[in-house]
Amino acid sequence: MRVLLDAMGGDTGPAPFIDAAASFLRRHPDAQVILAGDPDAIWPELNGDNGIPKSPGLSVMDCSEVVSPDDEPVRAIRNKPDSSMVRGLKAVRDGDADFMVSAGNTGALMSGGVI
Repeated sequence: MRVLLDAMGGDTGPAPFIDAAASFLRRHPDAQVILAGDPDAIWPELNGDNGIPKSPGLSVMDCSEVVSPDDEPVRAIRNKPDSSMVRGLKAVRDGDADFMVSAGNTGALMSGGVI
């Protein structure tokens, strides 16, 4: 199972998604978790005391853009191709992830799924 987490989709940064990845990997050590987002925000959290198990199944997809809650949905999908949301949707489409979880802009996520 390959899970992609949009680590930039929440209001509080990537910490909750990293905690969720740690919990998931403890329960499913054979799974793969891809954290999509800003590496400058993700790596310090990964190197902290968060209980992430050592796992070859954990990786980071470096993304340089973020879809904000105020972005117009279709415009965000079209104008932010390197966002964690768009790259995550493409990973699912291309078979590089089995599913994606995002707490980001719901309208953009729905628009991206349709597009």
